[in-house]
Amino acid sequence: MWSVFFPGFVLLLAVVTCAAIWMIDGLSDRVPPRSSNDEHNGPHDPFF
Repeated sequence: MWSVFFPGFVLLLAVVTCAAIWMIDGLSDRVPPRSSNDEHNGPHDPFF
């Protein structure tokens, strides 16, 4: 049973880990420019 279940579990764990890293990386790519924009320029700045 374990010889059948364990490889599938490892593959599923690897897929979930990659998906979590990809989602966190995508969110971290989107969030910092917005926060740095608010800190440096502010939402009321007409030029940026």
